[in-house]
Amino acid sequence: MTKAEHFRLKNSLLLTNALSNLIGVCVVFALVRRPTFLSTSESWNIGRIISSFFVPLAFLVPIPMILAYERPIRKYLDMRYRQERQAEALLGEVRKRLLNVPFFLIVISFAIWFAGALIYPAAFWLSDGKVFIGTVHNPILGQVLSRLLRGFPSLLDF
Repeated sequence: MTKAEHFRLKNSLLLTNALSNLIGVCVVFALVRRPTFLSTSESWNIGRIISSFFVPLAFLVPIPMILAYERPIRKYLDMRYRQERQAEALLGEVRKRLLNVPFFLIVISFAIWFAGALIYPAAFWLSDGKVFIGTVHNPILGQVLSRLLRGFPSLLDF
């Protein structure tokens, strides 16, 4: 195993997670910034403020979680790179971790997207209703969300 292969193996999970988050953010920005959405300057300002905190945290928070989860995998790869014989003792735990990596990443990604799905509408709702949620997202979905956040008064009464 060369040094480059060792680096790639150790960091592939971090890099693929960052790449998938970047693709997700780009898709969301492309959908939201279409000219078909009616929005106010106040709604864009609130969205920018939230994004300036949420997007960096969405990229940075998973890193320590992934590093903690893959600690045995990294230790095993380091031992294999140095050709130590004790590496075989970790093989069972490493195999279990590697089998569960997709499920672990699904939970982390779901938690990040779910947090975004809660934070953005809540921020618009907390702005005292000055900014209508439908101005940022799909108007019908925005009306349903704004009515949900205001306590279920006739959801479909548009």
